[in-house]
Amino acid sequence: MLFMGPPGTGKNFITKLIALALFGEENSPHLTVFHGRVTFTEESRLEEYRESIISTISSKVNACERSVFVFDEFDRIPTGVLDAVFPFLKHKQTINGVSVAKSIFIFITNLGSSDISEIYHEYRLKGEFLKYVHVEKRLAPIIKQMSRHSSFFVSGLVNLYLPFLPLTRESIVRCIEREASRHGVRGSDVVNSVMEKMDFDSYGFSESGCKRVSTFTDVEVYRMRYMPNQEL
Repeated sequence: MLFMGPPGTGKNFITKLIALALFGEENSPHLTVFHGRVTFTEESRLEEYRESIISTISSKVNACERSVFVFDEFDRIPTGVLDAVFPFLKHKQTINGVSVAKSIFIFITNLGSSDISEIYHEYRLKGEFLKYVHVEKRLAPIIKQMSRHSSFFVSGLVNLYLPFLPLTRESIVRCIEREASRHGVRGSDVVNSVMEKMDFDSYGFSESGCKRVSTFTDVEVYRMRYMPNQEL
């Protein structure tokens, strides 16, 4: 599966829900996350990275055939590293005694965010329902460009391309209200203050999704309770 879209729109959250549904816990040892920005940092270590991926997949699948592997910000991974995954996905049978036929591979990226936001904005203006096929056509050229990371993106081995839509102001307000209720305060008491700290693009979509809502709400609730006459 390929999850695409702006930051803070729930891509990693969905992977945790998948783990929760499969294993009964979000941080299961059967959920393995490779962080493109953190795990693979040096171009000179390509072979080492490839061997590490193969070794990790093999050991995890031997322990649990329904393992879940997540490559977060895979576009940050040096070109060629993801080729280590290709044999597993291509054959879906047994590679060196390991079968990943029942395992799940998820690739996450912010690539295509501007295109997704643009087409979503267009359909909102027209008052029309945005369908998957509309986004799929717009993202086709971007998906094709992903072949430079690994050929399996354009070889039919990824069976689901899932675009995540940007969050509107209304969505962010609901996120703030949810966070406020967690503190036992009314959302209306903190919405305006938190919204002032959020950044929105020209379409009215949050530039960071709901990523910063929790932190901003925590700060505002603290101010209300302990520093009511001061601004933070």
